[in-house]
Amino acid sequence: KSLDISQSSLNYEILDSGLFNGLVNLERLNMFHCGLKRLPAGLFSPLVRLQVLDLKCNKNLIIRDKTFKALKNLKVLKIDITEFVSLRVLYSLKSLEQLILNYASEKLIENIKEKFPNIEIRHDYIQSLFTHIF
Repeated sequence: KSLDISQSSLNYEILDSGLFNGLVNLERLNMFHCGLKRLPAGLFSPLVRLQVLDLKCNKNLIIRDKTFKALKNLKVLKIDITEFVSLRVLYSLKSLEQLILNYASEKLIENIKEKFPNIEIRHDYIQSLFTHIF
């Protein structure tokens, strides 16, 4: 029910859209610091029971607006909000309860809280500090 491919030496730049086919019971996916550059359309479609997704520390990761559309049960999203990630990606996440951010300014956090008042927003200060130092 849990898959951790974080800090993988595979250094994914572009993932195959069928990578998660057959993993319908997966509830937690950790893709922290994988060298991801973009997420293909349909990548998360098979993950209908996914509840926690960690995409932090994938520098300059491009996430399209409908990337998370299939994640109807996602409760926790850990992500870097950069100029490559639009806040529109959050609109399809109706079950989202917690958003854990790296590299988010206080202004951006306030903007997210205003647009998504039912989501708990946390800034991962320790991870941001760690990433900048090392």
